[in-house]
Amino acid sequence: MKPFLTLTLIYFGLFFSVHFQGLKFSFSLQPNQAQASIIYFSSYLGGNDYDEGQAIASDDAGNIYIVGTTRSADFPIDTELQTDQGNYDVFVTQITEADGGTLVFSTYLGGSFSDFAKDIAIDSHGSIYLTGYTESSDFPLQDEIQNYQGGLDAFVTKISNTGNLEFSSYLGSPGMDYGLSLAVDETSNVYVTGATNDALFPTVNPIDSFSGTAFEAFVSKISSTNALVFSTVLGGTQDEFGTSVAVDVNNNIYLTGYTNSADLPLVNQIQTDQTSTDAFIAQISLGSVYASSLDFSSYLGGNANDWGYGISVDDSGNIWVAGTTSSVNFPLYHAYQNTLSGSYDLFLTKIDSSKNFVFSTYLGGTEGDWAFDLDVDSEGRSFVTGLTESTDFPELDSLISDQLERDAYVTAFDSSGVLIFSTYLGGSSVEHGNGIKAGEHGNCYITGVTASLDFPITAWPLIDAIDMLGDSHGDAFVVKLNIGGNETCDGLDNDGDGAVDEGWPDNDGDGIVNCRDEEECNGLDDNGDGHVDEGFLDTDGDGIMDCMDEESCDGLDNDGDGLVDEGFPDNDGDEIADCADIEECDGIDNNANGITDEWCFNITIEARSHLVTAGVSTMMNLNYTIDNLSPVSQAVNVVFLVWPYGAPEGILHPTDLDYIVVAAGSSASGIANIDTEDYVDPWFLYGIVAVLYNSEDEITNTTWITYDLDWFFTFP
Repeated sequence: MKPFLTLTLIYFGLFFSVHFQGLKFSFSLQPNQAQASIIYFSSYLGGNDYDEGQAIASDDAGNIYIVGTTRSADFPIDTELQTDQGNYDVFVTQITEADGGTLVFSTYLGGSFSDFAKDIAIDSHGSIYLTGYTESSDFPLQDEIQNYQGGLDAFVTKISNTGNLEFSSYLGSPGMDYGLSLAVDETSNVYVTGATNDALFPTVNPIDSFSGTAFEAFVSKISSTNALVFSTVLGGTQDEFGTSVAVDVNNNIYLTGYTNSADLPLVNQIQTDQTSTDAFIAQISLGSVYASSLDFSSYLGGNANDWGYGISVDDSGNIWVAGTTSSVNFPLYHAYQNTLSGSYDLFLTKIDSSKNFVFSTYLGGTEGDWAFDLDVDSEGRSFVTGLTESTDFPELDSLISDQLERDAYVTAFDSSGVLIFSTYLGGSSVEHGNGIKAGEHGNCYITGVTASLDFPITAWPLIDAIDMLGDSHGDAFVVKLNIGGNETCDGLDNDGDGAVDEGWPDNDGDGIVNCRDEEECNGLDDNGDGHVDEGFLDTDGDGIMDCMDEESCDGLDNDGDGLVDEGFPDNDGDEIADCADIEECDGIDNNANGITDEWCFNITIEARSHLVTAGVSTMMNLNYTIDNLSPVSQAVNVVFLVWPYGAPEGILHPTDLDYIVVAAGSSASGIANIDTEDYVDPWFLYGIVAVLYNSEDEITNTTWITYDLDWFFTFP
């Protein structure tokens, strides 16, 4: 019998073929050969009933997070928040790769009716954010912004990195409200999009108003302190659904979805209404106190139906949108595939920050192909997953061939729109990929649902799968794969040449390549991440970690030994080293710079309005008073400088008085005369400044002259 699937596994440089026939498999040794791509981890995730993975995320510590919906009473749980609630429940699962694909945290989440999860995100603290929608009036709440509103409500939930419920709230109206996607920014604010059909959906500083009885997209921002700080609907007189949301480094909000309205609000659009159902793209900025504006809004589509399902944005403001189209005239630019091949093809479009097309392409075979999610990595590579019915779906470095039923797929393009990887992902029954997350070095994580008993799961000698057997009701699946290319630094043989992490530098010479090394405080970039001694203290903020720093006299503990400015003199005995001391008016050289009581002066100048006539010598008299705040007598010098108003350059009339000795604690007064004869530019304003020097010619005080009618003019 021809095997359903041949999956290549790697162990210590040897290659094995695993031939699946139902639940039977056999191994055969193959000679060593280079392999461009590899499945690192693949597993079922589920119980004895229906389970579907909807979205996936990962963190830098090697954890994978999956959210989805389950009807199984025996879904694998660990350190759970809840047990099975009956009907459909949300599940949240955390898996660690480092310990062989084991569960760290897994729980049900829901109420007494059906609850459906749609998206997940992780913040910099490892907290988990979820959204979806629920029929339950007793969905778990914590510090909620809303109670149950009736009908179907969206929900937003935050779970801490220790598995505790930190925030959970309904977000909705008495009508139908769907939470479909969310994103988290660098300060743990969460952004949610979806759809509502009720004008009572909560809004804060909205950019649009509810226009009818149809569904409208919504986007809402909930602050890190669990307050609804922005919320708006967006749409026309027909249906809109917001299906995906992203946020950039400036906290601008980007969303995509689809619309049936011919009157969608448009701003700087790249297309107008194309009839039927169109994808749309929108960008919203939030200003001070969450003032909001619609900066960009456009249709994206052709003459038939087009749906946007995934959006991503990079630090340069480039926008990627993925979705599905049946339009033969979908807008293309530098396309990889120029024509619609089947009844439906996926599309991938990249737009720059000026809202110009970078590339836009179809991708698909001769049947139906749908894109359900998109993510972009730090190198500008876009990863797409969905489902395909095509036996001729485009493949490149494919890991798995077509399995004849509906299959999931994983496709990757580089930043210029060139296809760099594409594979089927599935067994002999039905699969579709719902969520994808791009990692580093060509890694990506995928989740979805499979009904195949022969879905390609990794077994010995790779990472142990957490669930080796699926069931015919449908299980979620979790996959990590690498699209290949170069050897990545991860302790694995990515290119299949028998060597691990070859070609990567070892800067500190300890025999461990940088990217797998631990950072030490030694002035070297031990782990090769481009940062030196990260994770160690830098008390004085000079960019040098304390353990490598020398103590300098600046009022800080530079070397991190708990002492400030040790080893430097303290002439005035105030327990502050002289070099970090502040000069006081006490007759002592507090800061040990050889000058006593500098800065201990005030200067007052009385100036009067003065008519300037071009070419006529006229003396302007300025009365000045110098107050000596010091307990010692000092010699000072006053210089009056005059220049055109605007910038202190091009001095016209310097007037320098002789040194004046001012007795301790007293004052000296006089008159300075400035000749204005050479002011010849008519109608220009001039300003005057007086600068006070001490006897060592160090600048000690600068006083701008101010008086009621203090601008004087040059008349023609």
